[in-house]
Amino acid sequence: MGRDRVEKAITQILDSISDGVFKEESPLPAEAELARFLDVSRTTMREAIRSLAVGGVLKVVHGTGTYVQPYRLWHDPRFITHVALLRSDHHDIEQEVLELRRIIEVGAARLAAQRCTQEQLESLAQYKADYERAHAEDDIDGAVDADLAFHGTILEATGNIYIASSLNSLTEALVAARRQAASDPAFRSLVVTQHVDVLEALQAKDPQRAAEAMSAHMAPRQPQEAEN
Repeated sequence: MGRDRVEKAITQILDSISDGVFKEESPLPAEAELARFLDVSRTTMREAIRSLAVGGVLKVVHGTGTYVQPYRLWHDPRFITHVALLRSDHHDIEQEVLELRRIIEVGAARLAAQRCTQEQLESLAQYKADYERAHAEDDIDGAVDADLAFHGTILEATGNIYIASSLNSLTEALVAARRQAASDPAFRSLVVTQHVDVLEALQAKDPQRAAEAMSAHMAPRQPQEAEN
């Protein structure tokens, strides 16, 4: 049983929920029928159901069947985001994720200023330089990768495993938006300046300055501007 097949089955089930083929609080088809619908083996189908049940999407009731849970009860951000992006305007989802990022990352910058190691500061300086080089070369993918690494290192620098892992499941939700934003040279130029401000505050071990720099960096932008 390949993991790719399980992921494909998960996606098909989520898409079917979004399309209304599988309705909330209604049972999924019986095993044999569902496996045929998904074009996978029963073993793969059961693994997909198990993953979705762990994420709150499905509820397995022994002797009765497997039911689609109400959307409000889902708790895996990956599944929530997948369906939300299908049902809603992408900008709305991006803004909601950005609001969460601001809440987490401003506080993370404050903590990182107190706990950041010299090795982490050197990594941040390298990622900042990588972003600047990507900007100069109009390398959009390189800019996105460097930005992800810069922000990820700050989260890690808090020394708090919960903070460090809190946004991992949401990264994919904003990759397309980050890429679109990074296609704008003026936007990248602003990010270059803001990365400098954040890094200098961290190097100075100044929590308040770091929080303020990150707050400015994460400030809401106009609808056509996706957060980096």
